[in-house]
Amino acid sequence: MNSSTPTAVPAALTTVAAPVEARLRSILEVERARWVAVDADLAAPLDVLTRFVLDGGKRLRPAFCHWAFVGAGGAPGNHARSGAGGGGGVGGIGTAAAATAGGAGGDGGLSYTG
Repeated sequence: MNSSTPTAVPAALTTVAAPVEARLRSILEVERARWVAVDADLAAPLDVLTRFVLDGGKRLRPAFCHWAFVGAGGAPGNHARSGAGGGGGVGGIGTAAAATAGGAGGDGGLSYTG
């Protein structure tokens, strides 16, 4: 086995990772509150899910989405997010965050506009 020193996460990933983490946390908090109001017994499994989703990772998929958008001519700050709770854009990663949080079955109503 090759034991090499871990390298720092490239800035191209960290640029996207922080807004993705913030959006995921926001979505999960809203959904936890909504479902715990329906049934308090859902708190424990939702807490496990939240820890699983937020427990690290470089957020490669959102970074690929973001940089593909930029590479196709989009400006990094020229994104809007709609649906899934409303509000402003988060660095153009709304769709990727929702896809990561929502799993299979669509983009959670989020879209890029330009």
